[in-house]
Amino acid sequence: YNNIQKGIKSSRLTDQRIAQLESIGFHFTGTGKWDEEWDERLNELKEFKEVLGHFDIPSDEDDYQSLRQWIAKNQAEYVKIERGEKSSHLTPGRLRRLGEIGFHFKSTLTSASIPKGTIEYEECRQGGSSQSSESKS
Repeated sequence: YNNIQKGIKSSRLTDQRIAQLESIGFHFTGTGKWDEEWDERLNELKEFKEVLGHFDIPSDEDDYQSLRQWIAKNQAEYVKIERGEKSSHLTPGRLRRLGEIGFHFKSTLTSASIPKGTIEYEECRQGGSSQSSESKS
């Protein structure tokens, strides 16, 4: 798995197998700084939501600077996924874990960028799907 994260392909551990494992709750344990930081920030985001009841991170308070930066990094990775590019950091399992606490990224897609007649096009025209809009509950 670590080799895949570094861009080295594996014939046994395919993207489909990774997604299947993550879908049943398996968490790959990374050894890099990004992996440790990701888990720490997820816990910080979860605590923020539990205390304040929302995900609106204040931009004028230094206490939340690292959390804001973490969200921005992950948003950039989410944009890659929306464009059909591979994200090296925002795995399906991480998206699922964010969804479990009620956090979803804002979609950058517009109806003009999605083929007409698809479910995604209709959802985008109607204001976006629940999977791609940021929850503020």
